[in-house]
Formats: sequence, structure tokens, C-alpha cells
Amino acid sequence: LRMFPYDDTSFTLIDVIEKYPYQFILLFLFLGAIFMSILRIQKLNHQLKTHAQEIERFNATLEEEVKERTHELTLLNTKLKELANTDELTKIHNRRHFLQLASFYFHSAKRHRLPLYILSLDIDFFKHVNDTHGHHVGDDVLKLFCTTVTKSLRKDDLFGRIGGEEFSICVQNTPLEGILILAEKIRASVEESVYKKGHDLLIRITVSIGISGITPSDETIFDIMKRSDDALYIAKESGRNQVRVQ
Repeated sequence: LRMFPYDDTSFTLIDVIEKYPYQFILLFLFLGAIFMSILRIQKLNHQLKTHAQEIERFNATLEEEVKERTHELTLLNTKLKELANTDELTKIHNRRHFLQLASFYFHSAKRHRLPLYILSLDIDFFKHVNDTHGHHVGDDVLKLFCTTVTKSLRKDDLFGRIGGEEFSICVQNTPLEGILILAEKIRASVEESVYKKGHDLLIRITVSIGISGITPSDETIFDIMKRSDDALYIAKESGRNQVRVQ
């Protein structure tokens, strides 16, 4: 500062360093440590930012993969449910699923005292089709039969394959007059249907139908199905290609 009594004395930074060497060394070490710490922190921040970006990209990729896997699982579950409930050949309800749904209709009809009918269907002389033309043609005839019957049914009507060429239909909230009209429509449409293969092979089939409705004494859907099977047996014994009510 050039103040008395040092106004005529030369005193430089070198003099200060020489007078306080250890303090300056400690100061430089301290400042060096701070500088190195700052560099280290900047490097760590850069690495952290890089890792954060990688994690963000990974999360985005993972989220997209999870969406894809979820969609695939949903489709797979839908397919498995369809396989579990659908007859593989005809694509209508299989026996287990038909009985499950028909039982639900039965208890609902009992509870609300509504009409409920079971139609038992059997393709006439179907064994002759298999024996004459082979099972591959028989399978095609079954598909044609189910397509023909389905066209006559409402959305809420149940149609299931009970076994072989035997089928059942469950119809609710319809009086007997309507059931008879439906059964005759199915019988006539099946009789009019023709299976064609090539130019020579033409196959016509007919169907026998037995009908029975719910009664106060019925305890399960099988009670109705037994009577409809009995009616079906009568239809077949009476010449086939007809509708009978039990």
C-alpha cells in the first residue's frame, strides 16, 4: 500500500510467498483439490446425464415391448378361450360351452317363469355320407349344415355340437308357435341345401328335430334335453326329416 513506515520498502508477492511458503502450499493444494473436485463433479454429471438418457431410451423400449407382449397375450387368451368354447370343425359352441350357457338360460327362465325350449337335431343317414364319400366330405357337409342352421337363428339363440352329427339349439323367450316355425324353417332350409364338389358330386341331406320346453318340475337343463332327445327319436322312427314335440 506504500504506507508509512513501508512507503520506501520494496515488498512484492515473492516476498509474501517466501514469508508464508507453507500457507501458500496449503492454499494451492486446497484450490487444486477444489478444481479437481469440480472437474470430477462435471464428469460425474455428464456420465449421470448419459446414463439417464440411456435409461429413458431403455424405458421407452421396454414400455413398447410390454405393450406388444400385452397385445399378444390378449390375442392368445382370446384364441385359447375360443378354442376352449368352440367346436374346432364347425366353429359353433362345443358340448361343454353349450351346456354351460344353456344352464344359465335354464335358471334364468325358471326364476322369471319364461319359456325355454331345446331343439335336438340329428342329420339323417350321415353315416352313409362318411362311408360313401369319406370323412373329409363328411366334415364339409357338417360345416354346410351348421352354416345353414345358423342363418335361421337369432343372435341370442344357442347352437352347439353335442357329438358327431348331433346338435342342440336352446331358444328363450319364444312361445311354442314360434319354436315350431323356427324348427320347420331349419328343416326346410337343410333339405334345400346342396353340397357340391366338382361337377359330379352332389350331396343332399335332411335333418330330424325333436323339441321340448321347460316345465315346473324340471331341475336342470338335462331334463329338457332328455325329452327333446325322446322327441328326436320319435321323429327318426317315424320316417326322419320331420319335427316332433315331446
